[in-house]
Amino acid sequence: MNFYNNGNTGLQVSGLSTDNKALWPSHNTIKNCTSMNNADRAMEDADGFAAN
Repeated sequence: MNFYNNGNTGLQVSGLSTDNKALWPSHNTIKNCTSMNNADRAMEDADGFAAN
């Protein structure tokens, strides 16, 4: 997977805050990814990868 020039996070694995934590994703393996130039306008709150 390739993630380039996104206006926020390139790849995000997360659950909804309103869901029971038992329903949140877990035990994920993410391999062979490239992530570059993913950033918000302020350049302060975006990452290439996010696990929330």
